[in-house]
Amino acid sequence: MLSLNISSGGSSSSSNASRTPGQGPNATQVLDWVAEHVLTPPEVDCATAVMLKVLDGKCKMPDVEKVIMTHLYLAVRQQKGIHLGQPIHRRIAKALSWKAQHGRLDEEIRDQIYETRVLAETAISRPVMKRFKARLREQGLLPVRQPADQQGVDHADS
Repeated sequence: MLSLNISSGGSSSSSNASRTPGQGPNATQVLDWVAEHVLTPPEVDCATAVMLKVLDGKCKMPDVEKVIMTHLYLAVRQQKGIHLGQPIHRRIAKALSWKAQHGRLDEEIRDQIYETRVLAETAISRPVMKRFKARLREQGLLPVRQPADQQGVDHADS
């Protein structure tokens, strides 16, 4: 059973009781988590890079985690990163809007997102991304990985 702790105090949030197994926090719960766990500018860049990876279809995270990361990105996109700024956020907004209207990205937008993601990933070191995801797991936004979840898949690249 997936148990997410989105409170800062380390105990389960009362909102967790209404979730079914495998269901992550909703957008409001992620906003609450962000209010209690401020992201650093490099972590904002990490959230942006993961959003790009979700959009271009290359993210290897489980679907529930992709939804959580989308909520996280939407909650922090106005915050300042170090390397990834407004042009990237506008490109993501365009892709999200297209996807909401059409159910998927067209090839041109997907290619733009892919190219943007590749460039974004070169600006963020692998250790920074790993620490970011570890923090999200340690502080309860993402579920803690079980050993079986880690076999054969390097989620640092998700």
